[in-house]
Amino acid sequence: MSRDVPRGYAPRTRIVCTLGPASGDEAVLRIRRVTGAGIETRVEIGGLLKERKAVSFPGAAPRFPLLSARDARDVDYAVEQALDFLALSFVRSAADVRAVREHLGGRLPGCRLIAKIESQEGIDNITAILEEADGVMLSAETAVGRYPVLAVAMMNQIVRYTECNAPRALKEETE
Repeated sequence: MSRDVPRGYAPRTRIVCTLGPASGDEAVLRIRRVTGAGIETRVEIGGLLKERKAVSFPGAAPRFPLLSARDARDVDYAVEQALDFLALSFVRSAADVRAVREHLGGRLPGCRLIAKIESQEGIDNITAILEEADGVMLSAETAVGRYPVLAVAMMNQIVRYTECNAPRALKEETE
């Protein structure tokens, strides 16, 4: 277990691990105990865990740094490459987008930040995220997997927000 165990987890919290590309192909763990050294879990639905697969904590609000050291290096690389768009994964709140903007510090003028919504917390904060980001995208899991009904409502909300705010944004860009 990593010594960088995030805070914000409690006993009985579910952990869902994606096993493969098929929707519903996942393992489920339940937290039994949280210590300073790690998280002790019980397997409810097992399966073969592989590298680089999604892990989510439905209903939990873990506290991770807004911008990790690796994220900062990736943003710096985007500056070196003079990118026009930068996609931000696992955006949970508008603060995540602001943290990247602050790290950019004006070094990449005109770069558009696109927030990828991949969690219930991101869904819950979609309006604030729309205010801060230049665009949003939904993960496949959010759009057709774990939250399909919410995804339709969220897409409707995004369209309504865009219709109301796009004329203002276009006007500001042309001034």
